[in-house]
Amino acid sequence: MDTTSLLSVSKRLGTRGQQRLFPAATKVLKQLNARRHDEADRQEFANIVATLASYIPMPEAPDLLKHLALAYEGSLGLVGCFKPWLNRAVARALDRGSRVLSEQDLTARLLLEENTRASGK
Repeated sequence: MDTTSLLSVSKRLGTRGQQRLFPAATKVLKQLNARRHDEADRQEFANIVATLASYIPMPEAPDLLKHLALAYEGSLGLVGCFKPWLNRAVARALDRGSRVLSEQDLTARLLLEENTRASGK
């Protein structure tokens, strides 16, 4: 996932970014893109994901590390974005009566996809 897709999350954000915040947004997006390739950052994120997985209240402990690439790219490597996404995915799995968190639960609650659907794209 290219972090420039952040500006397409909603028409309003994209417009705002282009009209008023484009220089600042460009700087942030470049920093996020640079972080995507930082192995130490990915390892730290993996450690945090593993810790969060141990707190998930499901009958079978999920192996979130096998979905690490999806988690990292979908949250832009930001724990503050990943944690609410994970909460939504766990809620979906529990609502379905599932015993384990699946990749489908994660992808169904991916923030960028939800906002894209909500904006009619």
